Amino acid sequence: MQKNFSIPIYKTSPFIRPLLALIVGVLLQWYIVLSLKLCLTFFIVAYLLYIISRFLFSKYYAAQIVLKSTLLLLCIVALGAILSYTNNVTNHLNYKNIYSNNNTQIQLVLNEPLVVKPNSYKALANVQYTITNGIKTPASGTVIVYLQKDSIPTTLNYGSTIITNQAPKLITNTGNPGAFNYQLYCLRNGITHQIYIASNKYVVLPQVQGNWVQAKLYRLQAFVLQVLQKNITTPNERSIAEALLIGYRSNVDKDLLQVYSNTGTVHVIAISGLHLGFIYMLLLVLFKPFTSNKVVSNIVQPIVIITILWTFSLLAGAAPSILRSALMFTCIIIGNSMQRQLSVYNSLAASAFIILCINPFALWDVGFQLSYAALLSIVLFMQPIYKLLYVPNKVLNWLWQLNAVTISAQLLTLPLVLFYFKQFPYLFIITNMVAVPLSTIILGMLLLLVSFNWISYVALFVGKLTTWVIGVMNTSIQWCSNIPYATASNIQVNLVQVYLLFALIIAMGYWLLRKYNKAAIAALMCIFLFLLVNVFANYTTMKQQKLVVYNLPKLSLIDVVTANQYSTISDTTMAIDTALYKYNVKPSRQVLGLGKANAVGQQAPLYQFGNNAILVINKPYVFNTLTNKPTLQYTILANNPLLYIDSLLQYFTLKQVIADASNPTWKVKLWQADCLRLGIPFYNVAIEGAFVVNLN
Repeated sequence: MQKNFSIPIYKTSPFIRPLLALIVGVLLQWYIVLSLKLCLTFFIVAYLLYIISRFLFSKYYAAQIVLKSTLLLLCIVALGAILSYTNNVTNHLNYKNIYSNNNTQIQLVLNEPLVVKPNSYKALANVQYTITNGIKTPASGTVIVYLQKDSIPTTLNYGSTIITNQAPKLITNTGNPGAFNYQLYCLRNGITHQIYIASNKYVVLPQVQGNWVQAKLYRLQAFVLQVLQKNITTPNERSIAEALLIGYRSNVDKDLLQVYSNTGTVHVIAISGLHLGFIYMLLLVLFKPFTSNKVVSNIVQPIVIITILWTFSLLAGAAPSILRSALMFTCIIIGNSMQRQLSVYNSLAASAFIILCINPFALWDVGFQLSYAALLSIVLFMQPIYKLLYVPNKVLNWLWQLNAVTISAQLLTLPLVLFYFKQFPYLFIITNMVAVPLSTIILGMLLLLVSFNWISYVALFVGKLTTWVIGVMNTSIQWCSNIPYATASNIQVNLVQVYLLFALIIAMGYWLLRKYNKAAIAALMCIFLFLLVNVFANYTTMKQQKLVVYNLPKLSLIDVVTANQYSTISDTTMAIDTALYKYNVKPSRQVLGLGKANAVGQQAPLYQFGNNAILVINKPYVFNTLTNKPTLQYTILANNPLLYIDSLLQYFTLKQVIADASNPTWKVKLWQADCLRLGIPFYNVAIEGAFVVNLN
């Protein structure tokens, strides 16, 4: 019997090993914090040994190959560590010059157009100089600039240079359990500070700086937005058109965006490989009549298609997902023009390698992870799923093929979706059957609209038709979102369970595709370990007892957690808007595994939980003098009460004082100074983040 031999994937995809080595280097530098000198030394030594190894073991060719490969991979590990170090803005030479206390002025260059916010204009800006007594000191770094809305010069745009005496402030986290780590997110994007500038606190300099290519792209983006605003008049439809065509999502209604997220179709309004693939196929159709000419097919066609794809990618904001797709299509186009069929896995690995060399911190980007997981999942599982069902009708077969792509993409993205978004849309197949074809049609119509906007009657007709189609898509997605139990929410999986889910999916896939029984055993083991981790997490939840003082701007919220229930002992949640609750309070209660809220059953302001006495002062109280002063483990000051720390010591013994974010800054500083004088530990929630302590 003839045996079927398959070539190992690492041999047909040589970029996989360098990619893994680069990732190891990035992770080592980030988590262990290696010095640049050590990384450079390691790289030089490994490279010199690699050069020497080329002349050794000449009689043992196999040993020489292994040694050279190992040393080359070690060089790439060192390269990953070096890139991780140099891309960390806090390691830059002039970084600290921005934040010196002696600086009186700072010179900034806007590196993007202003974005309209409810109360301000927002933009990223590069710091050039700090100015003290007229002396300029070079500085480096990127800050988030918020400009007061009342009087913004019309000339202020990308490349504008401004000088201000406002001091940048460090970006901090709320510290609420389970909340998004905004500080770390900004750091990995090269941003550590933000600056709020009033209308009379800055001067615009006459010089305009910036890259001319980027300036052209921003002008082109502004032109596209102008065309869409002129021809698509309804706000929701226009915002979806802006997001779908150029990735501009600032105007998308939050509720509408949540509807797309709940139904698993948010990817259709985020620039991705889906859109780039449509443009690629359209360009192939346009070039088809000229393919008989070798010069056109081998030279002109690749150059034109690659140029258009990259222009569109840059115009759309150069998101990791679209850059990955652009690199993928570039590899495919070059391979086809050279009459070579490249491995899809190799193209994926090569594009990821290039992106991580440019920005190693893209490794932590959720979009980067989801896009690669989705495409890898499609490559692995699409064909086996598609072959499960034979559909002779061409239209139905096309729909089934579309569903096969959707189902396969969900497999490897499932662990990430559960981990990051805590939800799973049950109707994703139905919603994608509607959203993907319609979004493809809409994208084509939008390209037509922009191309022929100079013909008024054509633009008017296409604009109205596009508006109607987008309205149909929005209505359909909203209808699906309103179906009861359409989305499973409040799902809690930890990082260990994410890895176990990946292992389970891979093992199950290997078992079903290769009929390898040991893979089935591995899958069962993953299920057992997943359940074991879940039991341990539930056990930990049922044993917990915590005090949580949330960090909410100008608001007070305090929870006492017992097992999977909580009691709120100071509550201004009626004033908390939906977004504040969604991104701060809800994730905290989810990560703590909380469900039912209980009544406190005790009289304010003094509460007793086990051996812990907690005093919450959120309004004026009159205390009685007792013979034996009670000892308070935690004293919480909220809602700007009128009191002095010294006066409290007449009635209580204070172990710890906590001031939440509902108090004014000046008063918190006075309390802190008093506690420092009296030797009482003090905690400022607004500065240090949410106060979370075990009461066990």
